[in-house]
Amino acid sequence: MNTFPDGPIELIVDCSVFLITTFAYDDLMDGVYLGLGYDELETLSRECAKLGSTIPGSQQNSLPPRLAWPAQQVYAAYQDCFRRLSGYPAYQWASAYLAKHWQRGFEAMLQESRWRLGIDTMPGLIQYLNQAIPSLYGPLFYASWVVMKNLPPMSARDLDSWDHAAYLSSLAIRLCNDLRTAEREITENSPNTLSLLAREGQTPKQISHAVQKAVKDATIDLGTAVNAFPEPLAELGSALQNSTRFSCEWYLARDTHGLTTYQLREILTEASRTDS
Repeated sequence: MNTFPDGPIELIVDCSVFLITTFAYDDLMDGVYLGLGYDELETLSRECAKLGSTIPGSQQNSLPPRLAWPAQQVYAAYQDCFRRLSGYPAYQWASAYLAKHWQRGFEAMLQESRWRLGIDTMPGLIQYLNQAIPSLYGPLFYASWVVMKNLPPMSARDLDSWDHAAYLSSLAIRLCNDLRTAEREITENSPNTLSLLAREGQTPKQISHAVQKAVKDATIDLGTAVNAFPEPLAELGSALQNSTRFSCEWYLARDTHGLTTYQLREILTEASRTDS
């Protein structure tokens, strides 16, 4: 609702379903649900990644082998997300573009799990951000808007403009997320922007200043990029900035890792009372 306050109900529902499904998948990959081992997480991620390049309708009722509960439910939910996306007319010209981001998002999340579980050695800051930005699903979610908003066919140059703005938004959100979750992720031995900067010898004060400045710079650069959007993308500019603003504020407010749906509902209910 915050992103597309005047959007049709179908768009709001499809965006919400995609986000809720991604939050469920993220909980599995982050170890909130402890019943799945790495092999099962890898199978789920690779099978989900394949969905983005399948023929619409070809896997509507099929489930891949070797998926246990609740991985099966998450996979089935992503099948529904793909069915919804592929039903938009714009999918006909944007399918390859969407498939690229779809695969990249799941690959990045799997890599983060490998770091968290100690399968791969801790990355450097640049290597981490190259994975942590798409693993936040901003680039994939924003790519889906091109389809959901039924934009006309766009040139590679126009899509690059959108991807650049999506990157800036995702960078700001990722850094805000890392600011809030640093203490927990350090105890989990998960990579985080703050802990990786500390490994480079920066003091806590230097780190806090550097990350907050990077968030501010990314937000300013995002505004510049949005103002330069070509006509097909202009209508999405305010939505992208709304999403960035809300997500940054959401992540900075509290670490929601591991909260139940009831706890999240209480937080959102209280926030709505405060806003009114």
